[in-house]
Parts: sequence; C-alpha cells; structure tokens
Amino acid sequence: AGIWKVTYLQRKDLNDSWLRSGGDGEDAYSVSLLASSGAYIDTGADLADGGGTLINTYSVRPAFHLNLTAISESLSGYDITFDGNGGRVNGQTSINHTGHVYRKNEELIVYADQDSSFDSATTLYMYREGHKFLGFTTSSSSPSTTNKLYEVTDKTFTIPDLGNGGRLTLYAQWQKESYYVTFDGNGGTINGYEKYPTSSTLYSYGDTLTIYKDKSTNGSKNVLHLYKKGYNFTSFDQGSISGTTYTIPDLGKTGQAYTIKANWTPRQYTIKFDAGGKTLKGSLPASQTNKLYTGSITMPKVESLGYLFAGWYAKDSSGKTYKYNQEVSIKDITLNQEDSDSITLYAQWQDTWANHYSEPNPGSDIKEISKPEHLGWLAYELQKGTKTFAGIKFIQTRNINLYNYPWLSEGVFKGSYDGNGFYITNLKTTDNANVVLSDYEGLFAQTDGTENPVQLTNINIMSGNLKGGYYVGSIVGKATNTIIRNCRNSASVSGNNYVGGIVGQKKEMASTNASATVTNCINYGKVDGSSAVGGLFGDISNSTIDACYVRANVNGSSNTGGLIGTGTSVTIKNSAYVENTTTPSSVNWVAGLMTGGEVCDCLIKTSGAEISFPSNATNCVGYVNNGSPKTQPMGTMNFANWTTINGQYYPKALTWTA
Repeated sequence: AGIWKVTYLQRKDLNDSWLRSGGDGEDAYSVSLLASSGAYIDTGADLADGGGTLINTYSVRPAFHLNLTAISESLSGYDITFDGNGGRVNGQTSINHTGHVYRKNEELIVYADQDSSFDSATTLYMYREGHKFLGFTTSSSSPSTTNKLYEVTDKTFTIPDLGNGGRLTLYAQWQKESYYVTFDGNGGTINGYEKYPTSSTLYSYGDTLTIYKDKSTNGSKNVLHLYKKGYNFTSFDQGSISGTTYTIPDLGKTGQAYTIKANWTPRQYTIKFDAGGKTLKGSLPASQTNKLYTGSITMPKVESLGYLFAGWYAKDSSGKTYKYNQEVSIKDITLNQEDSDSITLYAQWQDTWANHYSEPNPGSDIKEISKPEHLGWLAYELQKGTKTFAGIKFIQTRNINLYNYPWLSEGVFKGSYDGNGFYITNLKTTDNANVVLSDYEGLFAQTDGTENPVQLTNINIMSGNLKGGYYVGSIVGKATNTIIRNCRNSASVSGNNYVGGIVGQKKEMASTNASATVTNCINYGKVDGSSAVGGLFGDISNSTIDACYVRANVNGSSNTGGLIGTGTSVTIKNSAYVENTTTPSSVNWVAGLMTGGEVCDCLIKTSGAEISFPSNATNCVGYVNNGSPKTQPMGTMNFANWTTINGQYYPKALTWTA
C-alpha cells in the first residue's frame, strides 16, 4: 500500500468501451487515495485501500467503473499527523492537513516554544507550558536508540526518510524548563531571610514546595516558612498555591534567573478596652473589630469618680500608654504582640483630691472648709454631677495645703465660696503627661449665677500650677453672672484660649448686674496662652474692673493684655499692670482687644521699648524701665485719682501695692 495520485480516470460506457475522463464532456479530475495497484471498484462504491480502510466517498455515473490500472506511478510521500504529546501544535493537541502529502526532505518552519493557532501545513508552532521543545519522534515515548529524535535546526524541520510512505504520526518531545529562582520576602522573611535561597538554586517547572505561614528558620529549598509582622501571607506573584503546596510555574527560559515575590495582606485585629479595675461613670467603650494592621484608631475616654483618666495602657503588647483622643496606629498598639488577633488596652488612672473626701457639716447649708478633704468632697460632688450647691455657702476656716494630690475640676458650681482670707497652697493640676488637658480648669471649673446669686470672695491661691485647654483661671475657668471680689492668685496659669490669672472667661448678661463689678483682685502668677490671654481675665464682657492689680508676666500669641485679653463693653479703672521683669512679657498694654467700654486712671509699668494704650484710654500713665512717664492722652492728665510713691504715679486705690 502507498499514496497514489490519480491523474485521470477511465470509465466504461454501456458497451463496455473505455472512455477517458472528460471524453464524453466530463472534466478530468484528480483524487488522492490509498489503494492496491490494479484494484477494481464498482461504480458508486466507497473507495477503500487494500485493507478496507475508508478513504473517501465518490459518486460517479451509474454503470460506470473505475479502472485503477490507469493510475499513474507511485510517489514517495507521507500523510503525517503531528501530535503535541502533552503540548500543542498550532494551538491544538494534534493536527493533520488532509490533502497535503509530505515528501522526504521537505522543509517546514517551526517556531519552538511559541503558542499560536496559525493554520498551516508547513508552519508549526510548538508550545508546552514550562517545557522546552526538543524535536519529533515516531513514538510518544522519550527519545532513545530505538526512538530517534529528529531535531529542528534554525527554525527548520526537514522531513526525514520515514520509509515507503503512508500514514504516520510524529510526536513532539519536550524537556522541563529549569530556572535559577530567588524567593523575595517583599518586606517579610522566608526561612528567616529577606531573600531565600541565599545562593543561586535551580528549580524545575512543576517542582512542588511546602509552604508554612510562620517565622521559623528551619526551612530548606523545598520547605519555605514565610512571615511578615502584622500581615498574612496570601500568595506569590507568580504561580499558585493549593493548600500548603506551591508549584513552580512556567517562568521563561531554562538557565535564566528569576525572582518570585511574596504577596501579603494586612492582618485584622480586635482592640478591646478594660476599665483598669475602676467603676466607670458611664459605659466601657465597645471593642473595635476588624482593624487592619495598616489602620489606626482614635483613643476614647472613660471617667471614674475621683480620678483623672490617664490614657490606655497596652501592657500585654507595646507597653505604651495612649492618651485620650490620640490617633494611634494598630502597628504601634500590637508591637510585641503581633501574633495575637486580639489586643486589650487597660485604662490608667490618676488619683485626685476628689477621691479623698469628707463632707463638712453634713445636713447644713453652711459648710466650713477646714481641711483638704472638705475641698475634696466639693470636687467629688461636682464631678458626680448630681449637685450644684445652689443656695449653699462654703466658708474657709483654715489655711489648706493641697500638696498630696492633683486637683480635679469639673461640674458647674452655683453656690458661694468665701475664702475668708485664708490660703490655699499647692493648687495644681496633674503633671501626668498621659492626662489630656481639660477645658474649664481652676479652683472651680464653671460657675453660674443666672438663677441664684454666686459669690467668690476673699479667695487666696498662694501657690500652684494650673494647666488646661480652653477657659483656664486660678479661681474659675468660666464664670457666668458671678460676683468676684477680693481674690488673689500667685499660682501659674496656662492654657490655649481664654486664659486669665483670675478667671478664664467672665460673662455678664448685663452691666447692671450686681455681679458685673470686679474689685480688689490681684494676680502675681505667670499667665501663658494662645489667644484671649490676660493677667486678670482672658475674656470679659459687660463688666467693670476696679482697683485690680497684676504683677506678672503675661504671654500670648494674639489678643493678649496685661489686665484682660479681650473685652466687650468693659470699663477698667484704678488698676495697674506691672510686668515682672525676671522674664520679659510678650505684652505691654492693658488690653489685647477691646470692643466698646473705656480705660481710665490705669498704670502700666514694663521693661519693653514701647507703651501702648487702647484707643479708648484716658488719664493713664505708663513707665518703661522706670523712665519718664508716658501719659494718655498726652499733656492732659488729671491726677485727682493718683498718688506719688517713690517718685512714680500710682492710682490711689492701689497704694497698698507699691
């Protein structure tokens, strides 16, 4: 049997005479078939080879016969099927171009290791993932002495001598690709190294490696331990993982070096809060769940009676304490405990006088303050928020030293307090850096006499250090409709806005109120703030300041004055600001900003280069470095309300301060 090419056919007519194809007007035609020489096939029958294999079906005229003796000579050729043998040929597992006879020494173009569905009998694209194309064999088994490998040279495959011709199959042969691979931890570690293996290591396509997600260093070429603090290993940037098995993918050409990077996703944590052994005023903050390692949380606040909240302590992880309202990264919180998905933060507390108390004169509307615990009881009840002490009068009967604990200032006081000329020493807020400065700081946080008269009189703060945010004063942070008279302060006071040596902010609903006049108040304590900062009042409205005195440094960045920071409809008279020259002050005038009102018969003494009076100032005197007096307005002073002490003018109401 062989491949025969029919160049013409002869047919017998009804008289059994042979006719050439086309002799009766029919066109000659050619077919390719496998058949034995001399075979005789009846009209209309299937053309078959000698072994009975179906070749094709041809329809010819009835009663006509094929005479295969007229077939031309046998040619040496092959009907070849190219089998990918696990790979692809022109995008298919195998191809056979029916009708194309391959001849010995015929040259085909072969593109090795390229995938394409290009359809051609003479151009082959050979591709198998992770393998290198080697050539063809006549058996699907590996090349051997009995299964010769026919190679491709310079993209050319030459049809070899495959025998007498006929139908046959050529099988592609492949070799696994091998690469020099480095695994990159991409910010993490692999077997304890940033990159592993540490030297060039050969891997082959399809090699399997076991993957562990931990920080062990007991790995090997085929066992990888991957770890990155705060992250979960998810994959490599090439190839895939099934369970704990990673398979080396098709990386490219054999012998080349490749880097495979680890991919990570941030871990999620639950942040829990613990009251730190205290009973809370209010509820414990809810746990914050699903917080990414790359994220952050804002620290909440809790309260416990008698204590100042001093932040959240990460005792089991970072060992740090975080302040209220501080934005903290999960990375920082989980430091030293990154392998746990749940972190607990414990509330920290600062003990205060409000936790050390006893009630003075129980049941009486007059409370005699004779020891620190009595003031502690006042602070405790105001923090608790159930009492305002409206109609209750407190009278101090002894000097009180508050050195043991810091002061806690909360709530709104609506009673009256008479210092009775006795001292309060060591009035201080906490110096614990983890306690966030509160608004409304002072001996009293806030006072409100709108409904019931409130009087703060004869209070003497002899020493201390009061720090806060907004509304900070030695006597009261914010006073509304409150009588303030004969009060004295020597404690330092500092805050942000509305900061005063006596009161942070004093608000009067009307200048005709009995509480609208402040008299005989003195401040010797340094005052520091940002805006609305004054030696007596940070901000004051609808009031009269009479016979008051400041001898202290007052510092602020805007709206800062020796007596008041800002004022609306305020009259200041018979008062003085004398700078304490130990540290130069940032102001050298009576008021930072005044809207309405007036300043008269007031004295300024500074070490500054210039004296500035408000535009509404009259009958005022200023001294720079004890030099010649500067008057306002110039040359029209009326010294009826002044006296001379040591050659310098003083308001008569303040002769006792000279």
